[in-house]
Amino acid sequence: MQPHEERVIQEDGELQIKAVKLIEFTSSDAFKKLPVMDQQLLEIQLGAMIAYSNVLKLRISLFKTT
Repeated sequence: MQPHEERVIQEDGELQIKAVKLIEFTSSDAFKKLPVMDQQLLEIQLGAMIAYSNVLKLRISLFKTT
């Protein structure tokens, strides 16, 4: 495996950990106490993180086929 491929895999792993933590936070009482705008921005951030992870997974799938 090429070094850049290993970095993409590592990046996706780190991103997944952060996304899971954010998902857990959005279910917490602390999240519910935030101003609505902050809640909405965190939800948008989570959506972007998931989309980014999906792109990384697609790239990773191409590593295995090329």
